[in-house]
Amino acid sequence: MNLKNNNGIVQIEHDVLVTIIQTTVMEIEGIYSISYNFASEIMGKIVKKNNKIIEVSENVQNKVKTAVESMTGLQVDKININVISVELDVNSNM
Repeated sequence: MNLKNNNGIVQIEHDVLVTIIQTTVMEIEGIYSISYNFASEIMGKIVKKNNKIIEVSENVQNKVKTAVESMTGLQVDKININVISVELDVNSNM
């Protein structure tokens, strides 16, 4: 991604954004794992331990938006979340 400013062009590699997103998402309660596949998508699993999928997804959206904006100076319009799988913790009381 290339950004023009008064001093020239700043280039932010896709992998840098992926690293910011992965680091941020793994700090969120209710996220079990996250991976980066070769289709250039970030995939994560949410563990249900009294966490609602919508609440965890909204938390991911807010935190990723804030992290990317603060670390890159970019303005993020939206963060799309696709929940692909949910892993249930059989040891928790649901």
